[in-house]
Amino acid sequence: MAENDVYAERFRNIGRTNEVPDGIEIDSTGNFLVPDSMQKTYHEDSVGRIETISVTDGTSTWVKTVTYPNAYDTVISQWVKQP
Repeated sequence: MAENDVYAERFRNIGRTNEVPDGIEIDSTGNFLVPDSMQKTYHEDSVGRIETISVTDGTSTWVKTVTYPNAYDTVISQWVKQP
């Protein structure tokens, strides 16, 4: 069983709460994702701030976009599965 499947099974077994167990995220398609178990790539802007974080399981890739709307806030998107 793949690691993502193990986490998904744990999630199903905790019942119908809105809680997602630590380490599991839900991607843009509504599927479970365990980004900590995947290879990560970071892309920085010209001043060294992270712009995107990519993870891959060897077959599919997901990207999180990081934006800085002002000097105090950071907005991080959900994981978006790439076509």
